[in-house]
Amino acid sequence: PLLQMASMKSIPCLIQEQNSYPGITNKLLSKKVQKICVASTGLDRFFPKDKIVLTGNPVRQDLLDINSKRKESLDHFNLDESKKTLLILGGSLGARRINQLIDTQLEHIAQDVQIIWQCGKFYYEQYKNKSNGSVQVHAFISRMDLAYSAADFIISRAGAGTISELCIVGKPVIFI
Repeated sequence: PLLQMASMKSIPCLIQEQNSYPGITNKLLSKKVQKICVASTGLDRFFPKDKIVLTGNPVRQDLLDINSKRKESLDHFNLDESKKTLLILGGSLGARRINQLIDTQLEHIAQDVQIIWQCGKFYYEQYKNKSNGSVQVHAFISRMDLAYSAADFIISRAGAGTISELCIVGKPVIFI
């Protein structure tokens, strides 16, 4: 609504499309904005080519130097430095199928590693009892820079923003 009103008042506007297939709102707004920032090539089939600017997806600046935060991250999550850490990300709301999969395999996975599991706020009550000495279950992780720094490897949902962040993080990852 804000962009719609701004464009009606001839206030210059831009939109950002993070996906390779745009949503309906951005398709509609693309006719009225001056610039369309995109994360990938090939979007000229949806948007006017002269409006497109290839910018990539915005990422958190605190992810640019996660290697320097290793000690802080281990302390923050109370992790054992001598053990490998698996970070499992189902998104802030939670990805039901990822949570179900992790739940069925948790005993097997947790034998050799310590786990930080963000199950999402919708699933926290269901999985919070899985927390123990080697597994930490979180509804939401506010310090993702520290979670990424602590992780030796990651299992994550494959959202566009998360993929962009994990490209910068440079850790082994399995996307679901």
